[in-house]
Amino acid sequence: MDELNELYYQGMLKKVEPSPLRSTLSLKEGRLWLKEAATAFKNGTYRSARVCTYLAFLHTARSVLLRDGVQEKNTLCLVPYLKKYNHKGHLEEKWPQILDWIFNLHNQDKHQFQAMYTPEEVEMAIDYGHEFIQRINLLLKETGTLPRTMTIHPITENEKVK
Repeated sequence: MDELNELYYQGMLKKVEPSPLRSTLSLKEGRLWLKEAATAFKNGTYRSARVCTYLAFLHTARSVLLRDGVQEKNTLCLVPYLKKYNHKGHLEEKWPQILDWIFNLHNQDKHQFQAMYTPEEVEMAIDYGHEFIQRINLLLKETGTLPRTMTIHPITENEKVK
C-alpha cells in the first residue's frame, strides 16, 4: 500500500469523480480490443494481435480505476492499483502479475526494434485476456460501492432514514 500512497503523493494517481458509466464503457472497449486481437491472430498478424491485446488489458484494468474515481498519469500505475485489491483479498495475485507481463511486452514493442515473440506467446496473452476481462467484471460486481439492491431500487424521499 505504501507504493500506492507514493503514487498519489507524486501525482501519478489522483482522485476524480467516480464514473460507473465510463467504467462500463472501458470494460466494453477492452472486450472489443480483445476481439480484434483474436481476429488479428487468426490472420497471422501477430504484432497487431499483441498491440490489441495490450489495449484490451489496459482498458479492462482502467475500468476499475474509473469506477473507483481514480485517474492515472501513467499506465504502469494500473499494476500497483490492482495489487490493492489483491492485498484486500478480492483479486488473485496472478492478475497484477499478468498485467505487468503484458505491459512489459508492450514496452518491448515500443522501444526495441523487431521485438521477439512467438505465436504461442501471443495466443497465451489473448487467452489470459479473456480470463482477465471475466475476472475484472466479477471484481467490479463484488466490490461495488453500493449494494446491488440499492442500484436496482433507489431510496425514495419517503424511505430516507431520519
